[in-house]
Formats: sequence, structure tokens, C-alpha cells
Amino acid sequence: MKKMKFTTGVLILLFAFNIVKTNAQLGKLKVTQYGHTLVGYNTNWWGLSFGNQSTAYGSWNIQYYDQGLNFWKPTGTPFAGDYKLHIHDQGFVGINGKANPGRVRSCGFLGWSTCSNFRLQVFGNAIANDWYTFSDSSIKENVAPIQNVLTQLLKMTPIEYNYKATNLTGAKDTSAPNNLEDKETSNQIISTDAKRRYGFTAQQVKRVFPNLEEEFNENVGVVNYSGFVPLLVAGVQEQYKIIDSQKRKIDSLNLQIQNLRQEIINWQGRTINDLEQSKTKLFQNNPNPFDGATTISYYIDENISVQNAVIEVRDIMGNLQNTIPLGDRSGLGEIQFDGSQLNMGYYVYTLKINGSTKDSKMFLKEQ
Repeated sequence: MKKMKFTTGVLILLFAFNIVKTNAQLGKLKVTQYGHTLVGYNTNWWGLSFGNQSTAYGSWNIQYYDQGLNFWKPTGTPFAGDYKLHIHDQGFVGINGKANPGRVRSCGFLGWSTCSNFRLQVFGNAIANDWYTFSDSSIKENVAPIQNVLTQLLKMTPIEYNYKATNLTGAKDTSAPNNLEDKETSNQIISTDAKRRYGFTAQQVKRVFPNLEEEFNENVGVVNYSGFVPLLVAGVQEQYKIIDSQKRKIDSLNLQIQNLRQEIINWQGRTINDLEQSKTKLFQNNPNPFDGATTISYYIDENISVQNAVIEVRDIMGNLQNTIPLGDRSGLGEIQFDGSQLNMGYYVYTLKINGSTKDSKMFLKEQ
């Protein structure tokens, strides 16, 4: 009796094996009608199903489809549709949409044999605690400061907009069987909503900053918004230099006005004889402010016996920076002063005759 049971069991196993073998040869492995273990080899539609839904395809289905492994949800389940996760044969991953291989190129220092601009493609919002980018100096070459970017930034026109319904992943494969009505697609990746967004068009970025624009496919361009951060920082720095230069020029003008007012006050109430005894004087340098060289004019009373005449340049702390001997020791004269060796800031220059201070003025050295 036991032998008969054993024999019967062996026959049943052999029969089941033959069924499985036959189904496998037909391109399917079907365990039960609603057990949702359906693995296909020759067709896109059959896959591996999971879940307790009363449907032949369960709550979740995994299949080989569109040149990759496709995780999808059948009709009747929450958020039904294709490409909930799609892993392409070439190593591209799509979330909520089909992974698009795009352009493949060398990855350089990362050591991969090939890579694309978009290995991970998320069709929808994404969130994370932090997002980091390879940026160590050891992996960079041809490093140079960003210069003269403000003019380029001013060419950009920021816009606000809504997304419209757009199919980014292409049409569905029509060669697949059409006898599975539970199959839903989700190719309409970008959909309309009321949320207003802010940015640029890829076409505009390509014209002004071509390195910040790429092509997702032949029809759709994308923008690297994080790449605008260093450009904006460089633009702010350039703008600051312009504002600071204008401010220092205004400060210099205000100082000249104050000196002129003080000079008027000093001359008020003097007699003609006083004026005749005060002919020796300095004039304001020109240009002022200046960067390289500037002209300093002076007048020395012809009636004074001059053994030594110099112009001293000191910083605002009183430290002597330059002593310039004067060749013309009577009448009107001028010198060219090269201040390129001075640091940026205010300086006082003084006319001294025979060791005695006759007049002082102030100038501003730029840069």
C-alpha cells in the first residue's frame, strides 16, 4: 500500500514537472490561476505577480518590457500604471517613467566603461536630506576663476510657468499582445497643475550658458540649475566691486568738497598781505582716485630761498611711504607720482620747504 502511494506521488510530481516544463517551453510558468507567479520568456506581457487582488496580475507585477525590468501596477490597484520602477538593460533607472538611455559617453575618473548624463531619471518630485556633487580639487583640472559673467547673467530672462501634459518616454510598444485589459500605461509623465514654477527655458540657457544645458532626448532639453550658483556668486562679486568703486569715488569727491570748504574757511578774513605771504601751496592730484600714476601740481613762492623741497607721501597712520625730491624749486611745477606699489586706501601728501610743512592734501589709491 505504501509502495502504491509512493508510486502515485512520483507520477504526480512527474506530471507536474511535465506541465511546468511544457509551460516553460511555451514561454510561461504559471503556478495557479490567482497565485500570481507568472514568469514569461517569449512575451512582454507575462511577468511575476504579487498581491492578493482578485485579478490575474495581482497588486504588483514585474516583467521584462521596453528593454528593461518594469515594475508596474495593474488596473484596479491604487496608482495603477506602467514604469513605477524601470531598470534599463544599459543600466539606466527610471522612477515613475521609462528609463531613457540618452547619449552614452566616457565617464572619465569615475571608472565606468560608459555613462550618461542621466543615469537616474525621476519623473516627479524628489526629496532628500542632502544632495552632494563630486567637487574635490583632486579630481579637477583646467581650473580657472569665473570672470566677466555679470554681462552674461543680465542676458537671462527669468520666467514663471506651468507644466503642460507631456509624454517624455515615447509611445507604447504596439507589438505587445493586446489581450490584457488590466495593463495601464503612465507615459504622460509631466501633467498640468496649478503650481507656478520659476526658472529659464533650456533654449535660452543653451544660447547664453551652453554648459548648463543638456538634451534628455531629441525633443526635450534640460537645465542644470545648481550650476547657476557659482555664476551668481561671481556676478554678485563683480557687482560689489562696481558698487564699491563708485562708493570710493563718491567718498573721494566728498573729501575734496570738504577740503575745498576748509580752504575757503582758512582764506576768509585774510588781508592782501596775508595772501602774498601764503603763495606756496599744493594742488589736488589728478586723477583722484587713481590706480597707477597720478599728477601732483604745486606752487613755490619765488621769493623764498629754497635749499630743499620735497613731497612726502604717508598713510593715514602717519607712516612714510615715499619722499619725492622736487627739481623745480620756484614757481609752478608738477610731478608724476607712480602709486602702483601702494595698497588700496587713503594717503596724505605734504609739500615741505627747507624741512617746514607748507601744505597737505589727500588722495585715494584704488585696487
